Amino acid sequence: MSEGVPYRRGDRCPICRLPIDWVERRVVNGHVYYYAWHVIEENGKRRRKKCYLGAERYDYVSRKHSDLGVALRGMAYGPAQRLAEYVSSAIDRLSAQLEGGALDLEQARQWLRAVREAEERLHALADRLEGYVRQLEAQEAGAAALAAPNETVAKAPAPRGAPSNHAGPDNSAPADA
Repeated sequence: MSEGVPYRRGDRCPICRLPIDWVERRVVNGHVYYYAWHVIEENGKRRRKKCYLGAERYDYVSRKHSDLGVALRGMAYGPAQRLAEYVSSAIDRLSAQLEGGALDLEQARQWLRAVREAEERLHALADRLEGYVRQLEAQEAGAAALAAPNETVAKAPAPRGAPSNHAGPDNSAPADA
């Protein structure tokens, strides 16, 4: 597997949801393509199935988005990784245009409106994602607490008058008050 391809053996295929047995990187005429392979048992026989994950880079389509500076990639790269790359590339391209004075007033206004709208939507999405992460963390912590021995009960003091397992500073049982 190529560096950056997030899928490994056992991961779910983004195409068919079957477990991936291996990822193939195929180079054809200088273009790199990725395939997820699955080994499936049917009627006691094993067969292989492949799912096309996409190209490492979509050259033709990327050329049609060159004004944004975005190089589109296939599903072999995770969606979060692709989104981060697309946004970073677009920001780098727009920053270069700003620094080079390549935008006229109307273009600058259009970009400002688009960036402000995207900023609002991304901020709202980030807030929702943060809440979702907290919710999942709380669920995970709750599940872990149920699986772990309850230390509060284990460390609770013995009822008054009952024998105590706690040894005091001199390794003797404490006297009742």
